[in-house]
Amino acid sequence: MEALQEQFTKLVNETTHSISRSLRGTSPSIIKITKNDSIKQKVTSITAQLKENKIVLIASLSNSIPKAISVIEIAKSALKEENKSVKQFNKLAHLDSTHNPNYKPNQENLEGSKHANDDEDEHKQVIERDILESINGPKVYQLPIMYVILSLDNMISLTDWTSQ
Repeated sequence: MEALQEQFTKLVNETTHSISRSLRGTSPSIIKITKNDSIKQKVTSITAQLKENKIVLIASLSNSIPKAISVIEIAKSALKEENKSVKQFNKLAHLDSTHNPNYKPNQENLEGSKHANDDEDEHKQVIERDILESINGPKVYQLPIMYVILSLDNMISLTDWTSQ
């Protein structure tokens, strides 16, 4: 799991450098949103940075994308109430990973309630999975990444990004 976060951080940093080059040296503030983050804290952070005329890059990975969308829309509506116009740019990417972010261990296996036949069946499944993996290689998951840039400056223009 840590390797996945390191890969994500590396991609976010590469995107930040690309944006900085497009904006002639202006580096955006980076806000990563995870599914465990507080919506209120993230909204407050985004709106505060935008009010300081900073450009904000919001990045989210896989299961955290719905929360990021909620945070972004709440922040935009809060700024709209203050008569501030927000320019938004979006970009989708993906990260290849052998880690399944949706994996949840089987409850029976955690509780240790097994029968002799279950052990034998499980052993056969492990061997079968190992053989298939040695033939095909590990299963690779394409995890979506969503980048959103918010700015109060309407003069910004980025290629390869969609604009709202």
